[in-house]
Amino acid sequence: VLAERLYDELEWSSANCKELGYEGVFDKCAIIEFCEGLEHGRTADRHALRKRRDRRHLRGKGGGEVDRNLGLFGGGHSKEKTQTTPETVEDKQESSSKEKPPTTKSTKKTTNKDKTPPTKESATASTSTTSEEQETDSVMTYSPPPDDLSYADVPLEDEIDIYGGSDSAPKSAANQDDEFQKEVEFAEDEEGYEYAIADYGWRIPGKECLTPGPTIRLDRGQSHGLFVKGSGTQEKTNLHSHGLHIAGSGNADDTLRETSGDDIIIYNLTIPDYHMGGTFWYHSHHHGSVNKQVSGGAYGMMIVNDGDNIGTDDDNVLSFLQNERKLIIHGTKDSDFSANGVTTGVDTYELNSNEWYRLRILMVTIDDHHIGGIIEFPESCTVHSVAHDGIFRFQVPSPEPRQRFGMTTASRLDVAIKCTGNGVITVGSRADTVAKITTKMASSSANKDATPFENGETSWSSTRPPYLQDLSEKNVDHFWLMKMDSTAINGQQYSHGQPLCGENDMDFLYGSVQEWSLRGVASHPFHLHTYPMQIISEGCSDDHHDKGEYYDTIMGASYMQLDKLGRKAKCKIRTVLRDVAGKAVLHCHITKHEDMGAMGYINVVGEDAPVQPAEPRVHTCNGSTKDTAECDLVQTVETCGMEGISVSQDEPSD
Repeated sequence: VLAERLYDELEWSSANCKELGYEGVFDKCAIIEFCEGLEHGRTADRHALRKRRDRRHLRGKGGGEVDRNLGLFGGGHSKEKTQTTPETVEDKQESSSKEKPPTTKSTKKTTNKDKTPPTKESATASTSTTSEEQETDSVMTYSPPPDDLSYADVPLEDEIDIYGGSDSAPKSAANQDDEFQKEVEFAEDEEGYEYAIADYGWRIPGKECLTPGPTIRLDRGQSHGLFVKGSGTQEKTNLHSHGLHIAGSGNADDTLRETSGDDIIIYNLTIPDYHMGGTFWYHSHHHGSVNKQVSGGAYGMMIVNDGDNIGTDDDNVLSFLQNERKLIIHGTKDSDFSANGVTTGVDTYELNSNEWYRLRILMVTIDDHHIGGIIEFPESCTVHSVAHDGIFRFQVPSPEPRQRFGMTTASRLDVAIKCTGNGVITVGSRADTVAKITTKMASSSANKDATPFENGETSWSSTRPPYLQDLSEKNVDHFWLMKMDSTAINGQQYSHGQPLCGENDMDFLYGSVQEWSLRGVASHPFHLHTYPMQIISEGCSDDHHDKGEYYDTIMGASYMQLDKLGRKAKCKIRTVLRDVAGKAVLHCHITKHEDMGAMGYINVVGEDAPVQPAEPRVHTCNGSTKDTAECDLVQTVETCGMEGISVSQDEPSD
């Protein structure tokens, strides 16, 4: 039986801050390192090599092995690569004693040839290509959208490509970046259990470059100094804390920040005490490289611990919330699904029969056109939703159990799950098995009385901080229409020098209640940084969202879905622009479309708007801790030219 994967966890401490020279600046510090396990190989015939893994033998109730010749990303593999050992991080960090990765015994290719086990040093190093046939990745370039590319709300079909309502991808230079095939190596533990080594990834210094990366766990009311080191190469990257309600400017979660080589930049992840605990995630967000780095494995789960004052003090509910498991689902370019970076077989979750668990789920899909999938639990399990995108439901848990839940790319789902028998968890229209569940009778368990229900039978009301209040009956200060396609937002391709503007070409007012009508999100999932969004209409895909709840990534309904009056359903959200201000990025979360220009930002401004500090931001630059002015330069953010925004009482027309 293959046990579920236990992830490394980043280890925070005040001692790290002192050692790095930032005692008193942050409450706790940690180091994470960008890594490159393998490099890209290209092919002139992607259709011949991008084969779907045949996972039919894993569907239903069966088990089995995945064809190891196809690999995690579902494609062919080119010639042997050799490993080189880069310099290690000066300040190494110990991993959490609670969760350990598999002990590496050997490194294998997806071919069936025997390989020489790597040395201890080479196991921690990123690999580089020495083959003369290796081609260099081209820099992403932008091209204007084709003349025949127009906005359309279209149904999402499983077996055809969709670009802005067309059955085929538009012909542009950016589309040709699809013409490469990834290689994958595997780290094997002593029982032959294999995990994918990341093409690009995140790791604790000294660890292997596995995907997904280590879990980053944060505490409410604490300032965290996250020291982010480059991979030792010229590959530029940064780290986005997806879903956190923190600033998108200064030394916080600014997507314009970057590191490369051995430079180390500092992210100020200060989690206010009012921030809701939940399941988030992190990933690379360097524009133009997002698709290749995230699809290469540069992502991981991020958790804000629940802390106190969550809405209940029932000891058995609190016990349930601590009785957690993690499941990270990965969708490939061919819409195959796997989980936890496992490459042979599937993870098995061994659960105590009739005991409630909190299962934290993250879905990351990298298909250029498919934007999520339906996750289905076995009939032997009772499942209630607890939180969406790191945000507790207003009433926890959901009143009715469900077996099927829709998830978009980049979304998270926390569920309460209790099983009385064995089964499998499947995802997607082809019901790919991503995990098995086995149950056992436990003679004793510390969590035997754990339950998501107060007094074992009733839901409880979650504590709502000001940024997560019910806005459905609030007065709206500003209405806005947002149209998305594969290369632009409101017809505007991404440019750092050109923000998205509201009514009368003004910036967005700090403290205002916004109502946005979203178009094109049936095929382009919409993500807004910093500010969570409340669903207020029926047009935001009933399969993926519950009206009235909060999310940070939104998928719209197909054009066939109608509202209660028989009209075409529209997807509308509300959000309040408070607590943090400055730049807020929004984009399509199909990472390729994001790189192609389906991204932008708004400016949140006002007389009482807080300003995120820019420093400290760089720890080392070109090997120096003193002369850091040349690295991670502060970028000037353009505005719409006028502060504030007029109150707009009229909804926008289509």
